[in-house]
Amino acid sequence: MKFPLAPLVSACLASVSVAQFEDRAVPLTHPGVLTPTSTTAPAMLLGSQLAGPIDVQSVITTPPTPGTQWNRLLSCARAWGYYWVAGGAGTGGAVAIHQYDLSGAFVQSFTQDMTQATASQWGVRDFAVDHANFTLWAGMEGRVMKRYTFNPAAGPNGTLSYTSTYLLPIGGTFASSATVRALALDNAGTFYVKNFNSAMWKFTFNGTAFAYAGEYVGNTKASYGIGFDAFTGTLWQFDQNSPLGGTANLVEFNEVDKATGTLTGRTFLGFAAG
Repeated sequence: MKFPLAPLVSACLASVSVAQFEDRAVPLTHPGVLTPTSTTAPAMLLGSQLAGPIDVQSVITTPPTPGTQWNRLLSCARAWGYYWVAGGAGTGGAVAIHQYDLSGAFVQSFTQDMTQATASQWGVRDFAVDHANFTLWAGMEGRVMKRYTFNPAAGPNGTLSYTSTYLLPIGGTFASSATVRALALDNAGTFYVKNFNSAMWKFTFNGTAFAYAGEYVGNTKASYGIGFDAFTGTLWQFDQNSPLGGTANLVEFNEVDKATGTLTGRTFLGFAAG
C-alpha cells in the first residue's frame, strides 16, 4: 500500500454518514503512545474521519501484545459511541480490534478471529455495522466475512465478542479468491463489496447464510472502503487512483448510486501522506 491513509479512512466509511463529515482534529491518546512519526513514514494515520475525526500519526503499543507496534491499520468504524480500529502488529504479528472513545482515547483491545483466514497478513480489511443488532461485520481475504457482537452491558465499556465466520458465495465475477476490501451495509439489509477496481457485488443475509444478489460493472475507481449515507440513500467510496499524467495515488471520496453502481458526480478529494 503506497499511502496508508487510504485503508484507514476507508473503514470509517463503513458505518458513518458522510453528511456528518467534520473538519476538526482530535488528538489520539493511548498508554504507551510514542512520538508521532513524520509524514514520510507514517505507522498509523487516521486522517479526517467522519463524525468526530481523529487526525494523528503515531506508533502505538497496546494489548493483546504489549510493546508491539500496531502499524497495519486498515479498518475503522464508529458505532455505539465508540471508534473501532482494526489492524496488525509489525509485519506479520497478531491482529486485533481496538476500541476508542469519541475523544480518541484508547479503551481496550480484542483479538481478531482468524478462522479460515490464517494466511492473512492484514486481518480485517473493512467494517460494516448493523447498529440495531450490535453487530460489527468484517471483511477479509478469501471472501471471508466475520461477525462480531458488541455487548454494551458487559463491563464499563462493553465487550466485543467473535460470533461466527461466513464465506460469501461465488457468483458473477465474484470468485473464491476475492478480498472483501471495501464493505458497506444499507438500511435495507443489502451488503456492498468491492476489491480495488472490481465490480461492485451485492449480497443479502438471512440470519444463517449469505446469498449473491447481483453486481454492477466496475466504475473505474480503486476502492478501499464503502459507506452507506442514510441521509441521501447513496453509497460513498473511498478510492485511490493514479491521476492523469501522474504516478502518485489520488485520494477521493466518490458518491455512488446504489441502484446502479454508477458515480453520481459528487466527489471531493482526500489527503495522502507517505
